[in-house]
Amino acid sequence: MVGLVPSDFDDANINAQLVLIRCQGTILNPRYLLWVLEMPKIREQLNYLQTGTALQQLPVGNLVQLEIPIPPLHEQEQFAAVVRRVKSLRARANESARQAEGLFQSLLAQSFSD
Repeated sequence: MVGLVPSDFDDANINAQLVLIRCQGTILNPRYLLWVLEMPKIREQLNYLQTGTALQQLPVGNLVQLEIPIPPLHEQEQFAAVVRRVKSLRARANESARQAEGLFQSLLAQSFSD
């Protein structure tokens, strides 16, 4: 599981099951990195780099072996903006579908109650 943590968040308990990656803002956009780390090919690499038998862990030193595509920063930022817009549109579409389903159920109930 990957997630985005605010840069001013200091109360993290970093242990062998949690890796904190800080992006250098002039090289890597955090939202772009978040998306890349969720890609199936990168997930496969992460699974391969894990160690341990009973409890899998990802040693921080193994992260340097990841093959992450790093385009120019302005392209990463454009990509992150598009992803943000798509997620927003999906959320609105899901909310519209939920409301439509509610209206349909209401109409259905009215149709059979008369």
